[in-house]
Amino acid sequence: MASDPNCIFCKIIEGKIPSKKVYEDE
Repeated sequence: MASDPNCIFCKIIEGKIPSKKVYEDE
């Protein structure tokens, strides 16, 4: 849980948060 939610999406692109990759599937 980063202070900036937008940063989480950056990590999704990097593949650092596979559990959140659900958003990428949509």
